[in-house]
Amino acid sequence: MDCSLELQNELRSKKLHFADSEWNNSFRIGIHAGQPVTAKEGFFRKTINLAYQLSLVGEDQEIVASQIVEKLHGEAQLLSAHPNIRVLDAREENFLMQFFASVENMIGKRDGNISHLSRVMGVSRPQLYRKIRALTGRSPVDFIHDLKMNRALSLLKDKQHNITEIAMELGYSNPSYFAKCFQKKFGVTPSKALIRSI
Repeated sequence: MDCSLELQNELRSKKLHFADSEWNNSFRIGIHAGQPVTAKEGFFRKTINLAYQLSLVGEDQEIVASQIVEKLHGEAQLLSAHPNIRVLDAREENFLMQFFASVENMIGKRDGNISHLSRVMGVSRPQLYRKIRALTGRSPVDFIHDLKMNRALSLLKDKQHNITEIAMELGYSNPSYFAKCFQKKFGVTPSKALIRSI
């Protein structure tokens, strides 16, 4: 946790330094603790995935930690009271794991909308909206859009697919609209992001 706070402070100073960059600079940190090896996954795979998901939930410059991290930390009350750290409880973590799994199955499918998602998760649309808004500060539509853009950036960095293939995989039937959304999120076009990752 101390390393994360140091990293957060360092990134904040770099964010100010690189404010003139054409990239939209933001960062979020997710921290989770778990078993090193699970039956089906690789070394710390489940823990790494949840830490990544926690980082996606955070607001810009925020550290989001799982409840087990707070329990393992020697000064649990100080952790919850820290202004730059948010600790999720077990119910919130379980809801998020279900949400991420449902969205993962939905991305790119034609019937993938919020009504379908709320049915799959067994909650009403208003309840889904309230929970996602409380956890992420964004509506479910905006949060899913951010998830898609983050996935697009990862796929561009992998260099296995072209921009049109990535757009189609993420459910965008119009690559130009996908490029516009990507530029709005990251401040650069997908083609520039692709060139920079080479």
